[in-house]
This record gives sequence, structure tokens and C-alpha cells, in this order.
Amino acid sequence: MNKKILRAREQLNIIIEQLAALTEEADEAHIDAIVSETPLARDRDKHAQRHVVALQKEADAARAKIAKLKRLQDELIGQAVILPEELDR
Repeated sequence: MNKKILRAREQLNIIIEQLAALTEEADEAHIDAIVSETPLARDRDKHAQRHVVALQKEADAARAKIAKLKRLQDELIGQAVILPEELDR
């Protein structure tokens, strides 16, 4: 289970790095769209913003996966623990 959590965290880190780079590109496209006021620049801006939103959703999904794996790990650990009163049964 711990390996799955580590892999999921590595994947999230990669997504976060990609998101940082893509956000920077999207910001540049947005500024270009404002300055140039051309339909092509506006299209590039919209396209870049859609990609940022999609990658943000991917990051959110990776975070949710990590949280789910952690909960499952905690449940498994909890099941493995034998309480003293259970030994008397």
C-alpha cells in the first residue's frame, strides 16, 4: 500500500510541475490576447486556459486518490491491531 501512495505522490508532483509550466504559458497567452486583440490570440488564450483547468482537475483527482489510499491504509492498519480486550474473547 505504501508503494502505491508513493507512486501516486510522484505522479502528483509531476502534474504540479506540468501545471506550473502550463500556467505560465497560459498567462503569456492571456497577456498576448489582451495586447494584440486578435481572434487568433484570443483562441490561443482560451485553449491554454482549458488545458490549465483540465490539468488542475487531474491534480485534484491525484490528490483524491492519495487521500483514498491513505484512508484504506489506515483501515488496514486498524484491522491489524489487536486490542487487549479482543484477546480475552
